[in-house]
Amino acid sequence: MAGATQEHDAEARPPEICHQMPAIIRFLEDHPVVVVSAAPVSGKSSVFPRCLAKRGYGPVLCAQPRHFAVVLAAAKAGKGWDSDIVFTTTRQLLDLFSAPAPVLARFGTIVIDEANDRTLGSDVLLGMVKAAMGTGRMGQCKVVVCTAGGPVDGMLCSFFGAPIVASPRAAHAVDVLYARGPMLDMVAAVVDEVKEIHTSQPPGDVLVFLPENAHIIAAHAKLEQLTA
Repeated sequence: MAGATQEHDAEARPPEICHQMPAIIRFLEDHPVVVVSAAPVSGKSSVFPRCLAKRGYGPVLCAQPRHFAVVLAAAKAGKGWDSDIVFTTTRQLLDLFSAPAPVLARFGTIVIDEANDRTLGSDVLLGMVKAAMGTGRMGQCKVVVCTAGGPVDGMLCSFFGAPIVASPRAAHAVDVLYARGPMLDMVAAVVDEVKEIHTSQPPGDVLVFLPENAHIIAAHAKLEQLTA
């Protein structure tokens, strides 16, 4: 019962990004660009666009670097937001910047998520955003650049001359462990490691980052087989 109560309390608590909304809105009132630095599972990808729409900064166009992340964020945001929030990929947003008509001016806010990935597409997109804002092509549209933290935060603030809202990171210690040798099968190695964590550690969740969508699907399928 104690474990179930703790799980219920965790679900009842609002995501960390909700606590940062007053500061974000305050900066958006006076700045065209705001950088938001928040850890994974803070709600910046799914809850944050809804918060912006509720505060009158919609419609919101939220760009993710990968299609899988777009599908996941849209599913977490839930139904009923189709007219206020549009989830798209970084590549598709680049295409909108290339369109002759001022399409982006129809949005209240553009959210560029996972800018810390520093992919070629995201870096080009940030440059096009800055150029478009300099020419007034985006109208009154605001821009929020989201990162998971790190050295890129300072670079983005300098690049746009923008303020930053940073969520406090977890206070618990983080151990960094390395593979004992070369991994011939990365997916199998990840599955074995997750299984070892769950069998040797107290109950909890494991967050796994993999480079490609195919790796994520394969790892998920193997983990599902373990619990079947």
